[in-house]
Amino acid sequence: MSVTKLDDGRWLAKADLGFNDDGKRDRRQRRFRTRAEAAAQDAKWTAEKEARKRIRSGGMTLSEFVERVYWAGKADLDDGTLRGYRRDWENRIEPMLGSLALDDIRRSDIQQMISACPTHKTARNARDTLSSMLGWAVQMDMLESNPAIGRWVYPKRQPKASDHDGVWLQSFAEIAQVMEKLRGDPDELLFGVGLMLGLRKGEILGLDWEDVDLDAGVAHIRRTYTSSFGQMEEKAPKTEQSARDVPIMGPLNALLTQHKAVSGPVCNIDGKRLAGATATRHVARARVRCGLPHVTLKSMRHSFATACIAAGIDVAVVSRMLGHTNVSTTYNRYVRPMQQGMKDAVAMMELATGWQREEQNPR
Repeated sequence: MSVTKLDDGRWLAKADLGFNDDGKRDRRQRRFRTRAEAAAQDAKWTAEKEARKRIRSGGMTLSEFVERVYWAGKADLDDGTLRGYRRDWENRIEPMLGSLALDDIRRSDIQQMISACPTHKTARNARDTLSSMLGWAVQMDMLESNPAIGRWVYPKRQPKASDHDGVWLQSFAEIAQVMEKLRGDPDELLFGVGLMLGLRKGEILGLDWEDVDLDAGVAHIRRTYTSSFGQMEEKAPKTEQSARDVPIMGPLNALLTQHKAVSGPVCNIDGKRLAGATATRHVARARVRCGLPHVTLKSMRHSFATACIAAGIDVAVVSRMLGHTNVSTTYNRYVRPMQQGMKDAVAMMELATGWQREEQNPR
């Protein structure tokens, strides 16, 4: 709200009343002959804005706001983000804060919700989602400020188990040992594609025979097959760099030649694509059948990259095969673990030669 004098001697009253019910900004301005007239109009608009705010927010609970206003305003979010927001809302935010009126949500209420979360990550996600919701209420002039902004006390971070996402095989020799144990197993090809192409889980499941050129020894990665709101869907690759051509190793080429199927290299007995959860179960059962280490679809990609680095392949080449946008991602995720692996190898060499470091004098 403002009143300013124009060059022609008249007075301009300007006001921003926020958003209309259709989501469009409500901005107004009028010219007056006197300052008093402009000030009177400015006061009317101020009162209208305050009345609108009271009508909109008065008595409306957070649940009502989210269902009536927020989801409609965020309809253009991508599926993955929206799915995460809904998960945070249903599991963390609504049970603790949904029944509170927008104006009644206090920092102490938010901290209680954060403290009730089981992990540091879920707490941060829930707080971020709540901040997005209340920030939208501020934009809609239903709140004066966003109480979810600021510093909070989160649950302590818990260290991940070393095999949280599956163990990483360290070399192609280890990969060959695993594949030898899988020889003749129904899921041999699933492991082969995962361990010898370095694809993401969705890329493994989305691979078609039309993408595999066995003569040229190249796999064309052009799609991913992932879950979206409980339904498996084919989508474009994750990034522009994810659409790539990956060379096929000789052992995998021979394996693909032996296992040609109807719809894709990785499929079920009916020749249809495997859903993500189904593929995960296949891997888990094969581990038990064949006495394998705790390899997962996720760790297969890490194993491939780690084996490449161990084999001396340039990290920039490995990055391109993995479809990383930036080579630093490859460095951060794969090179450092290998450096530790090399230190461990040196320690084993020292042990094998009978040489031991002198213990430092504790005094």
